[in-house]
Amino acid sequence: TVVYLQQSMKVKPSQISWVIPNDVWMLAREGSANPWAWPKALLKSDHNAREAGLALERAGGFVRLDPNIEPTRFRFPVVGRDEIKFMRKVEDIIRRGRVTAIRNQENRSVIVHFGENSQPWVPKESRPEDLVFIHCTCPGPENGNSNFDLFASDHQLNLNLLFAPPVPISMSVLAYLESARINGTLDLSFGRQLLRSLEIDAVAEQGAGRDMKDLPENEVLGRLISGIGLNEDDKRDSFQSILNLALFLAIANEDPMVGYQFLKENRLSFFSIPGFKGEVYETMGILLDRAKPLGYSDGEKRMFQLLRDRLQILEGK
Repeated sequence: TVVYLQQSMKVKPSQISWVIPNDVWMLAREGSANPWAWPKALLKSDHNAREAGLALERAGGFVRLDPNIEPTRFRFPVVGRDEIKFMRKVEDIIRRGRVTAIRNQENRSVIVHFGENSQPWVPKESRPEDLVFIHCTCPGPENGNSNFDLFASDHQLNLNLLFAPPVPISMSVLAYLESARINGTLDLSFGRQLLRSLEIDAVAEQGAGRDMKDLPENEVLGRLISGIGLNEDDKRDSFQSILNLALFLAIANEDPMVGYQFLKENRLSFFSIPGFKGEVYETMGILLDRAKPLGYSDGEKRMFQLLRDRLQILEGK
């Protein structure tokens, strides 16, 4: 919005006041990073979001608005060098938290209120007729959809994110899985093998495991693949996109190259970009090595091992 006001509407930066509740990390459009870099960086930093952000900044993948203020959030925005120049031209920046109210004081002035512990703000041009307030906030990909049970039944498929944005690739992969389920080309036998590895924990606790042989297709898919909430404070949610990618490639077909080729030929996917490497085999190796410190169970660690072995054909891709 700040770039549009200056570039397209020719508003002077001196006429703009910018309320920023939280400084955020932004993906540098000209850099080497992409949305997949964030969960990988979290994994390599043992889920330390601060270290992950700073590491990506050092690598040229992340950029911040103010070099002197360290961001505390990442919501997958992308910004180019020309855009960040426009953004940095705005000098009147208000960092007092989220706006809670905008009040017109008897048509004489406008007061903007924040939380209980922040002082109200009175714009420089405080006459109501001289002001335009632009509400440009949005949840981004975090849309409040907490229904992560995707494969509800043979007749119901719930849509949610499988991976970090862009959003459309998650829907495309869900459609592939559903089509392959109907056509009988999923490798559900391997999916059941993965679920049996998870039964190690149930057997240890209860003394008996469940027979996976007759487990319905939707239950196999539903127990393996779930939606993500992009909650960086939740370790499991942070790495579920990595697992979802590995699981898709492992069960999309008996040959993992089939799922990989689908992503390569899918223009919604980063895999379609020449030179892009998903490094899913290598990333599963890191997840396997750090499974215990990150709080994964023995059964989950065994599943990671099976996935990595299955995807060895994708080493270097």
